[in-house]
Amino acid sequence: MTQDVLSPLADAELDRLETLLDTFPEAVDLEMLDGFLTALICSPEPVTISQYMPYVLGCEDSEIDQSLAQVQELYALIGRHWNVITGLLAGEGACEPLFIEYEDGLHGNSWALGFMHGMALGGEAWTELLDDDDQGDMLMPILVLAHEADPDPETRPGPIGPEDREMLFEGIAAAVPGVFAYFEPHRRGEAVGAKPNGGTPRSVPKLGRNAPCPCGSGKKYKGCCGKN
Repeated sequence: MTQDVLSPLADAELDRLETLLDTFPEAVDLEMLDGFLTALICSPEPVTISQYMPYVLGCEDSEIDQSLAQVQELYALIGRHWNVITGLLAGEGACEPLFIEYEDGLHGNSWALGFMHGMALGGEAWTELLDDDDQGDMLMPILVLAHEADPDPETRPGPIGPEDREMLFEGIAAAVPGVFAYFEPHRRGEAVGAKPNGGTPRSVPKLGRNAPCPCGSGKKYKGCCGKN
């Protein structure tokens, strides 16, 4: 049983997780889920499953129409994936982002947007890292990909070619373990101003594919950054 809980999801299990998520009209896709969970695991303040699952599914518990068996299977698969991400970060100091491969290759936008939503849910202390002149740049690859489709030209980065995109992917894999380590004092309750019992999460928009895209375009996510 322990091995099952800690073992990475096989391709067939990832397909099953995707199928289960698809039964929720507003649920995230696998890539966004991976980025979202990664940010929550890195977060300075603990976020419980009851706090983050409404954002994953795009609905509250009272709105779930799926069978209990389906919901339990979904929670079990997400829980295992959480454990795997945690094991990589805490045990190996590694990050292996899950990017969906499209016909024209990997994009990474959905993962980065999911990570940013996780930041919003994970506590005010994220601003500490964003404002840190020495280490705040760790988040730059994530911010660049998250804002690639931003309608504001002042926020949107320049064209990202294949080589630059690959460098951003490598930057994410290298930076996330550093982000995880940066907030370790907060998670232990040792940092100044840290809230070891968790604070009140900020309100963030739902992550679902039919929800408004967080880039601010006014379009639905699936027709904007979720498409690109």
